[in-house]
Amino acid sequence: MTQFEATSDTATLALKTIEFNVQDEDNSIKAVASTLNGKEYIYFNDILIHESRNIGFSSKYAYEAGGSLYEFRFIMTLRSVEFLTLKNDCLIYSETISLRRQQKWGFIIGVAAGILGAALGYSLASGLL
Repeated sequence: MTQFEATSDTATLALKTIEFNVQDEDNSIKAVASTLNGKEYIYFNDILIHESRNIGFSSKYAYEAGGSLYEFRFIMTLRSVEFLTLKNDCLIYSETISLRRQQKWGFIIGVAAGILGAALGYSLASGLL
């Protein structure tokens, strides 16, 4: 039987990673994706089997273990991160984590930093500081 859970800290999702945990029979699978730098890690029974930087919006990796072929897929959009696990071409895990809360705060912080930077730049250029 396959058990799974996905964890994330939604308050600081932009600065942290999203972790997906899958238990398939005697095999434990952990996938980690960073929303900040695009790094992806896949661990199979606590052994790192894949590490890459996703420059696009999706990636795919295959791994053979115990006579079974596992396929792992990350799909990243501006609103979510999805992780899929297939075993012998059958979907055993699919989870999507929404980034909506993170986007709102990221946008607000970005706008505030832009306004502060513009004000500081104007002050320095005007000789006010």
